[in-house]
Parts: sequence; structure tokens; C-alpha cells
Amino acid sequence: MCVYDVQDLRACVEQLQVVEKEVLSLELSQKELADTKDHLDEKRVERIELHMKREVWYFMPWQLAIRTHRQQRLQKQLSNAHNKLERAQRHAEDKKVASQQTLERLQREYEEMVLERRENDNQVEDLRVEANSIERKVRLLSSRCSLF
Repeated sequence: MCVYDVQDLRACVEQLQVVEKEVLSLELSQKELADTKDHLDEKRVERIELHMKREVWYFMPWQLAIRTHRQQRLQKQLSNAHNKLERAQRHAEDKKVASQQTLERLQREYEEMVLERRENDNQVEDLRVEANSIERKVRLLSSRCSLF
């Protein structure tokens, strides 16, 4: 049977609170990051579209090959940005899952410690009652012996 003192329990509770705050902070940061990346992607697409509209008006036929190459390069950059965003989102989700699992594990450990502490307190109380009973018997016997 494990015995934990109040300081251990407080430390565990404080650790759980810190982990919970970090999880909430991580979730908020992840949401803000996703929103910012979405906004950035939208602006990039808008910029590319505006740039394409502006350039279409003054292109000469021989410039179409250059334009096509530029479009391919921009499309590749956009594809790479999407891939990078997906990787970052997966990484953030993995971190979130790991944090949640840690939080759940710490919660289970804390609940186990509470049960162990309760059992220990019950055993201590039972021993205290038994010790008081034995003490009363000893006093009774000693008072009887002193009469003789």
C-alpha cells in the first residue's frame, strides 16, 4: 500500500492544473495558427489572381511561355504551402492528443492516489480504535492489579 502525504497530492493537483492550462493554451494557439494560415492562403490566392488578371492584358504571344512557367512555379509553391500546412496541422493534432492522454493519465493516477489515501486513512483510524481499546483494557487490568 502506497502512502502519499498532502504535499504529494497538492503537487499532483498543481501539475494537473498546469497541464490543463497548457492544453487549453495549445488548443487556442493551434486554432489561431490555422486561422492565420487560412487567411494567408486566401491572400496569396487573391494576390496571384490579381497579378494574373493584370498581366493578361499586356502579354505578347511570345510571353505566354514565360507566363505558363510562372504559373507552374506559383502552383508548385501553393501546393508546397498546402502540404506544409497539412503537416503542421497533423503535428498540432498529434501534440493535442498526446497532451490529452497525459492529462487523462495524470487524472487516473490522482484518482488512484485519492483511493489509496482513503484506504490508508481508514486503516489508520481502525488501528487508532484498536489501540484505544487495548489501552482501556490495560488501564482496567492495571487498576484491578493495584487493588490486590
